[in-house]
Amino acid sequence: MQAFYYFKSHRWLVLAMGLALGLFTFTACAPEEQLADEATAEATIKLEPVSVLFVDSENVASEIKRQWLARRDGELSFEEISSEQFLQDIDGAIKQHDAIVYPCPMLGELATNGSILEIPKSVWKENEFSKRLLRNSRTINVGYKKRKWAMPLGNPHLCLMYRSDVLQALKARPPESWAEFFAIAETLRNTEELKDGNGNPLPLEVDMPASEGWAATSLFAVAAARVRNRGKLATVFERESVRPLINEAPFVDALNQVKSVFSSHPQQRSPAEIAVRMFGGETAMAIGWPSATFFETDSEDPNENVQIISLPGASRWYDFEKKQWNDREEALAVDLLGFSGRNISVLTSTDNPNNAFEFSSWLSEKQISLIAMSRFSESGPLHTSHLGDVFRWTGEQVNQDAGDNFADLIAESQDRKVYFLFPRIPGNSNYIRSLDDAVRQCLKDQSNAQTELDAVAEKWEAITESIGRDKQQRALRANDGI
Repeated sequence: MQAFYYFKSHRWLVLAMGLALGLFTFTACAPEEQLADEATAEATIKLEPVSVLFVDSENVASEIKRQWLARRDGELSFEEISSEQFLQDIDGAIKQHDAIVYPCPMLGELATNGSILEIPKSVWKENEFSKRLLRNSRTINVGYKKRKWAMPLGNPHLCLMYRSDVLQALKARPPESWAEFFAIAETLRNTEELKDGNGNPLPLEVDMPASEGWAATSLFAVAAARVRNRGKLATVFERESVRPLINEAPFVDALNQVKSVFSSHPQQRSPAEIAVRMFGGETAMAIGWPSATFFETDSEDPNENVQIISLPGASRWYDFEKKQWNDREEALAVDLLGFSGRNISVLTSTDNPNNAFEFSSWLSEKQISLIAMSRFSESGPLHTSHLGDVFRWTGEQVNQDAGDNFADLIAESQDRKVYFLFPRIPGNSNYIRSLDDAVRQCLKDQSNAQTELDAVAEKWEAITESIGRDKQQRALRANDGI
């Protein structure tokens, strides 16, 4: 760790690099090739080779390497690995690597295991880019134990996409609550045919992500506003006992409503499939997000009928302590944070933490992350300036109004004090995977929601016991914002 503090004594090096990068400016609408060509004019400083491990981050490593070679006089090698392979042998996987790009939910486990280094305060203070990060990107997405362990690389923002012509034909307003959302879904389910003012048929289907790895996310999206309330800390575990809450009323209620959407069509689609269907005119409403990577490059004109708003909220919430529902004056929207997205951290296995921190800072910087991470579906705007370039992230299928609304709702979400974050504790992925399997099975065979979630609670208890209840108690208390 002494090498870790050596970084502070070489502030001149960091400042020189930052000044060199600051002298280079970008044109937001310029082609990628032009940006890369112009980068060759950037002053460079010879750096030691850096080796990066990419966990579940395919299709982004080669672009990052291309940008690094074009902009820095340094060498970059990388290895790509799945989450399953990584979690089987974390220590073995990180050997020989300096930094790691990984799914945000893994942050707590990596920090607890001592696999990653805390970001020195000097790095954040001396890198002006950190001040221009979106609030959630510089706090919640990289924080654990009230310390910063990563540089953010962006995360997708779940939203509600809907056809304005469909709601107009139904004489319905955009849903502000989940009750309104599922009421519209039921109306569409019971409608045989719907046409616009010109007699053209309109889509009737409603989509929610339910492919492998996404069904649990859909459940959390629906349950979040029923579980979270200002001043209440419990979400999916009781904090002192680590008792699972996943089989209690708000989650059972939410799963029954999600089931209703799948009662007429059993297809369990991915976020990419859902976006393509929505902007292709096959869907009336959908939960997901727009990403340029979901669509073909030679896209058609924007779909003017698709609009984007925040996820619906809930006008009542459940008190786990008193085991009772409570009413709100108006529906409260609660965002999901940390369900996906990517971070980059410096590994404790590195022989040169200074060099690894420089690479991590460079990758998270606004221009580089805009170019490299906008090509990755599970990323999203992370700097305030990115909201002005939102169509680089969404793709050209999104019309101007919808794109502006998407940027606005991301900005507004930064000021929300109440959000839903699955605890970053050891075994995080095992807990979520068991829930995801159960939800997908429940949607497939329309089995009893309470029975399925009771079984999940039993599996969660077994996971907790295998890791150690005392250890999980400490890990739960270390989670920021929960």
